[in-house]
Amino acid sequence: MEKYHYQKGMKEIIRELKQLLKGNNHGTSSDRALLLDYQATMETKPEKAIKLEKEALA
Repeated sequence: MEKYHYQKGMKEIIRELKQLLKGNNHGTSSDRALLLDYQATMETKPEKAIKLEKEALA
């Protein structure tokens, strides 16, 4: 979906990932980094996208 810029589908994936990773007991750090990466991809503000990517790398 990311490759084809299917924004509606990507927003749905981000929403579902947020729901699954709500607490600290679910998911791994890789899962959280993936969520941050997806959010950065969908972000329209470059400053916020860069911040999200840095968080994903950390």
